[in-house]
Amino acid sequence: MPWARLTLCASIAGCTGRIRISGRPYRSWTISSRIWTCSPEDRETLFAAFAENRANSDCMYNQPNEQNCGGEALARNFLYGQLFTGRVMKNACRVYSPEDVFGHPNQLSQIARKSGCIGVMWGKCINNFPPFFEHLALDGVSMPHQRGWATWDDAHYMGLSVVNCTIDQTPPTDWHATLLPKVQQATPGDIPAEIRRQCEEEGAHVPITSRDMALYHAATGMSRTNLKIGNRLGENVLIAAEKFATIANLLGAEYPDKALDKAWRQILCGQHHDSITGTHNEISYVDLMNSYREVLELGTDVLNRSLDFLGRAVDPAGADQPLVVFNSLAWERTDVIRTTVKPGGKKTFAIQDHRGKNVPFEVTRVEQQRSGGRDVGRGGLCGPQAAVFGLSGLPDRARDEALAGTEDGSDNRHRKRVFPSGSRSRAGRRHGAAVRQEGQA
Repeated sequence: MPWARLTLCASIAGCTGRIRISGRPYRSWTISSRIWTCSPEDRETLFAAFAENRANSDCMYNQPNEQNCGGEALARNFLYGQLFTGRVMKNACRVYSPEDVFGHPNQLSQIARKSGCIGVMWGKCINNFPPFFEHLALDGVSMPHQRGWATWDDAHYMGLSVVNCTIDQTPPTDWHATLLPKVQQATPGDIPAEIRRQCEEEGAHVPITSRDMALYHAATGMSRTNLKIGNRLGENVLIAAEKFATIANLLGAEYPDKALDKAWRQILCGQHHDSITGTHNEISYVDLMNSYREVLELGTDVLNRSLDFLGRAVDPAGADQPLVVFNSLAWERTDVIRTTVKPGGKKTFAIQDHRGKNVPFEVTRVEQQRSGGRDVGRGGLCGPQAAVFGLSGLPDRARDEALAGTEDGSDNRHRKRVFPSGSRSRAGRRHGAAVRQEGQA
């Protein structure tokens, strides 16, 4: 039986200028979404190629540098990409093809499978990986992968007659049909299915690995670190903003979908493997930092508005100066809250939880008011999980009790106690105190 070669023809990736898609039936293509924008006059031809399985989309929203992305952002890259390729281009991506990405995480197979993919083909030759392998993800999902620079000899050694490569598409191309052994052009979606078939029916052997598909161009993980910092700050604030905006929406607030959608698209754009890695020039670097600034502005505005709305819905239960703390995580936690309080002329006071117990705190700064009163600035509160704090005055005889449990005694007249703490806090609006923790976990 002759050795049949199944090849992927992807020569349009190197075309410049106006891209035209051939209607010839023996040509196969891998299509980037940029062609949809660059050549709108070819969309009907593209739809026909999709219908005849002569073209597939190649990636998701873009080709992100996956190991610089948070899990939520990477999942959204797949989600946004599949929504576009599936609903707009009418051809959802079946094989994720991050041709130039600098490494991949262990979770890639499970994210790709849950996004509707049947295989992964990446372009870099990461050391010590076989050219074809089944990758076992952390949740037990197994998916065929092909690394970059796989050769016909590599495929033949494993008993395979399939490889991802290119073929000269310069017209005339009738000579393709005369090649021996026979060459069959294919789309990315054909290759994983053919690998599986040859393993099951023809005795081919593809090794299984669960290794982390380590970095390629490893130094890019440390270059232009401000991009990495801005990216992670943006991811965190958007995740928190979405959570609280969703809860506020359940209570009647309008959900800010447009602001959040734009912010996430800025994040995804910046996570491209030639952006967040810092491989670009200074002008691009400044543009990306401005994009991260916009992400933080949009996300922080949504978060603040959501917390304001939720704070007004909280019943302070008679607290003199209520302080509301919001925890954006899905589990109870103990943390430090930094806030500013106005004792209102009280010489001694305490912060108490819903049980009336005092919680120790540390005063880091005391400011003198013009009227002679004392303001406590930026005090650190620590305690178990909770939602509302109450600031109350104490008679002198209760001072020692209020200070019980503290260790440093940095200020013998001011102590706080808190309800179970969270990552963010907001003062009761009636008292005008601006309360917010710095640095979200």
